[in-house]
Amino acid sequence: MVRSRHPFRRTVARLERALKAHGMTLFARIDHAEAARRVGLCMPPATVLLAGNPRFGTPLMAAATTLAIDLPAKLLVCELGKSRAVWVVWNSFAYLGRRHQARGLARELRAAETTFAALIHQAIGK
Repeated sequence: MVRSRHPFRRTVARLERALKAHGMTLFARIDHAEAARRVGLCMPPATVLLAGNPRFGTPLMAAATTLAIDLPAKLLVCELGKSRAVWVVWNSFAYLGRRHQARGLARELRAAETTFAALIHQAIGK
């Protein structure tokens, strides 16, 4: 979880551009606040981006099929607290490795985490 230096919409846009620039596919964009508005409810801005690279993710899922429930990776961009600070949240790849007992994939998951975290920090100005 890292705090963005940018407002909510700009953070989402910067992340989308960075993901695409790094050869990742943006599979989905889920705007939870907009969905809430459509049914007459209110919540702070919260958007989930599902992104990944099938060339990387497919071998992982082939080796540990249950990883497919957590891949592609999910990024949550949200405003938290009274300050309405913008945060980017994701499940670490180390956590996913433990969750799916993918012990043989530790090296690949570490590499994915390093790449993913660097991309996020670059996009949000850290």
